[in-house]
Amino acid sequence: MILNKFGSLKKSELFKNISVLLSGTILAQILGVVLTPILTRLYSPADFGIYQMFLTTTSVVAALFALRYEVAIVLPNENSEFGQLLGLITKVFSINAIVLLIVLYFFPYILSSSGFSKLVEFRPIVYITVLLLSLQLILSQIFTRKKMFLFAAQSKILFIIVRFIISLIFFVVLKNVWGLLIGFATGHLIVNTFNVYRLFKNDAINIDFNNSFFVLKKYSDFPLNNSLATILNIIIVQIPVIFLAKYFSEELLGQFSLAFRMMMLPVSMINASVSNVFLKKITELKNSGCDVFKFLMKSMVFLSCGLPMFLFVFFKGNWLFGVIFGQNWSMAGRISSILTPYLYLSFITSPLSVVFIIFKRNRVFSMINIFFLVSLIILFKFYNIEDFWVLMKFYSVLNVLYYLVVLFSIFIIARKSNEKN
Repeated sequence: MILNKFGSLKKSELFKNISVLLSGTILAQILGVVLTPILTRLYSPADFGIYQMFLTTTSVVAALFALRYEVAIVLPNENSEFGQLLGLITKVFSINAIVLLIVLYFFPYILSSSGFSKLVEFRPIVYITVLLLSLQLILSQIFTRKKMFLFAAQSKILFIIVRFIISLIFFVVLKNVWGLLIGFATGHLIVNTFNVYRLFKNDAINIDFNNSFFVLKKYSDFPLNNSLATILNIIIVQIPVIFLAKYFSEELLGQFSLAFRMMMLPVSMINASVSNVFLKKITELKNSGCDVFKFLMKSMVFLSCGLPMFLFVFFKGNWLFGVIFGQNWSMAGRISSILTPYLYLSFITSPLSVVFIIFKRNRVFSMINIFFLVSLIILFKFYNIEDFWVLMKFYSVLNVLYYLVVLFSIFIIARKSNEKN
């Protein structure tokens, strides 16, 4: 009976869609890891530090560029309303494109005051990349609406390949950080061009500019609440980058960014793989009155299988990064060793955090995140730590405490659920 259910699940459209997206994401991430050691042997840690400033700035601005209205693209039942929403998004996009251009060229001190003064000379490509990233977010939601999941998966892989090739070519030509920036921007330009072509080739899209007020009011929750949640998450992730860029060298920032990106890879892969499974299973257990707490304990034991990998990095990080990425990156290995305890807890906790959604405890999770954000601001802004390694240890300890609190809260919620049943 179980095998029959599994067989029917494998044949379901949902399973196929998730499999396509997941396989594309994982393949793109693996491809990125395989190709990165080539780039780290060409570009210096300082180049990657400037590259990280560029990524942080463009991704943060792009995430809010359409005021999160793009997230609502999948919701309208009628194509007419979908067209109205696209009309509103186009208007918001155009207005913000003008605003960003004015800010970048008439108020460059904003970049300087944030610690990203190095980006002032790269303003043209920063501007273009923000537009491309924002367009990519919109196209991604349209793909989801039209169930074009294969194209979405292919886009991730195509971007990694194009970015690598262009970065390689422009290193030979320019031999400076411009190669990384142009590679990233060109990758998105080519992917977006192909995606627009695919969309209009497969289906005509009608954009309605005349009835924007209706969808503006109907989906007003997205810029008001969704944007605030997005800003909170962005600040939590980007605080170390902003602080390191402002008070430390580009080289240290580059070392930190590589360590963090490589160590987050298993966390993001396992989260993408099992979060939806846990969401469905825990929901079923809750609705049937079964023991959620026991399932969470078993799940935590299952997720603990990643411990040997994290222990290896903890003890051999210096050697591992030096061998894979080149001797210039052994410092990134030392950083990864320091970050390993909290990233291991993140590896365990992130998939289980769906409990907050299932039991409608989002406010609890938000309060924990706000408290954590305040703690990070105190650590980075007000607690004057000039020693980089001491700062990294404090940062890791603070994250360990955060994930322990999250994990403890998850089990408390599950325990109380069992008591009610």
